[in-house]
Amino acid sequence: MSLRDRQSSTAAPSPPIEAIQALIPDIPEVLEFESWWIGHDGNKRYMLILYFTALKQFQILADDSKVPLTIGVMDRTGESLRAWDLHVGATIDILGRPTTLMSCTLRTMRWLDDNSRRLWKVKEALERRVNKFRAVPSVTLTAGMFKRMTTSTAALGGTVHLGRIATCVHSLELELRHYQ
Repeated sequence: MSLRDRQSSTAAPSPPIEAIQALIPDIPEVLEFESWWIGHDGNKRYMLILYFTALKQFQILADDSKVPLTIGVMDRTGESLRAWDLHVGATIDILGRPTTLMSCTLRTMRWLDDNSRRLWKVKEALERRVNKFRAVPSVTLTAGMFKRMTTSTAALGGTVHLGRIATCVHSLELELRHYQ
């Protein structure tokens, strides 16, 4: 058995979409991001990226375009991206090119930051409850998460991956059900 096979067999399955949707209510109709790159001529080029959550579609407006381009963007498994997959710093594939979401509007940032703080508190409360049943408390679920969420009330800038926190919350809920 190869290392990749062992890792995939021990990795926790991703939670169903309904479980994440229950953890992240009030998803806005549109999430707005911006990206930019340096063109061949050395000039900075801009791209406005609108994500329509109900349609699971993106509208792309480059700085020189007159008409927006409507596309669907998939993740590596072929599933459409969801609102909780998008955050500042995420890299998505737009028309075959990796595109990093560089910034977002204040409304999008507020939604991302508010939900990340709320989910982080839920995650910490569940960890405290689950750790009562464990022989050795687990601290691995914070790997890759922003620890500053618990100590700061300042804006996080929309940089937190909501799907990752929701996955941790879901796995903790399942583990707690197993113990109870």
